[in-house]
Amino acid sequence: STGNTYRGQSGYSAFLNTASASGSEHMFTDDTFDGLPVEDSTSIPVPIYCSDAGLVGIDGSNFSDVSAAYALYLNSCSSEIEDATFTNISNYTIYAYNGDHDISNTTLDTVNTVASYYSAFYLFGAEAMNISIADVSIVNGAGDGIYGYATDPVNSPMMLDISGLNLESIGDDAIYLYGTEAYLEDIVIDGSAQGVYANSATVNMGNMSISNTTETAVYTTNSVSTLDTVTVSSSADYGVYASGGTLSLTNSEISNSTNAGLFAENSADLTIDASTFQNNLYGIQLDGSEGFPITFNITNSALELNSLSGILLNYADGIFDSSISNNNQELGMECVESTLSSCLGNDLTSNVLGEQSGCDLTCGIEANPPE
Repeated sequence: STGNTYRGQSGYSAFLNTASASGSEHMFTDDTFDGLPVEDSTSIPVPIYCSDAGLVGIDGSNFSDVSAAYALYLNSCSSEIEDATFTNISNYTIYAYNGDHDISNTTLDTVNTVASYYSAFYLFGAEAMNISIADVSIVNGAGDGIYGYATDPVNSPMMLDISGLNLESIGDDAIYLYGTEAYLEDIVIDGSAQGVYANSATVNMGNMSISNTTETAVYTTNSVSTLDTVTVSSSADYGVYASGGTLSLTNSEISNSTNAGLFAENSADLTIDASTFQNNLYGIQLDGSEGFPITFNITNSALELNSLSGILLNYADGIFDSSISNNNQELGMECVESTLSSCLGNDLTSNVLGEQSGCDLTCGIEANPPE
């Protein structure tokens, strides 16, 4: 289909099902799908519906004013989508169950407008999936921006490669990941509930900016997370949160979080290097428990201008070396039931209440813990 207009359908504009030959390709080039209102209770006005019918290709096509359940429904179909625009989409924009998908140079504006439980991209896998999303903009959505969920990550992994992404004014999570392996690079998120949510996932983030979240900017639980050159600012909860799993944070800046810049619990294992935590509640707060301590290695980092202490260790064991924790409103460092295997070369001066309290090693210059 090339250069056609589909307008005001009471059913599907294109219906592709298992009657199509295996390996079929269905191409839509420079088409317009414009205005698909529900005309009666039996209508299902989905612009493009594909089930077990090969590959759907979309190049330069436009979808607007779609009140259907989906603008594009892909059930065990693969897709190649480029230079497409989706505007004023009521529910799911792209719904993909299984299949491989390549989406590039595509713009979504005012999407999943009905409720927060709809997503702009809903990616759900019971089979192995390979998904590439590049140079995509998602602006103004009530629900998630990108939702990726793998039901069996070991035997049927979902691989997500996302780069050049801009998400703005997202009502729920900008990027939601469960059981996936994801590579996130060159991404800007401005305005969402959580910037990145990762559960039981492997996530690599590089060159990302996350600002103005109404909840936590980066939320990880039972995940393997690597953050390099990530900037977080103005989070209404934590800047970065880790529950269990491992987290590596390097060359990053975390600032202006209502709670801690980084908060970890439930036996999380942390490596932090060359990063800055400023103007948060605590710079870093590690909250383990008896028998389930946090383990950490913090080096070459700065914790400054925080509303309470620079770093609070509670049942947290590890290394704190070659770092700065000063100009905080309480202490440079607080330790409760924590063991420092190394605490060398730090500067803990110029804090309002003193350098450190409760720590088993003298960790800072002119350490003078309060009585």
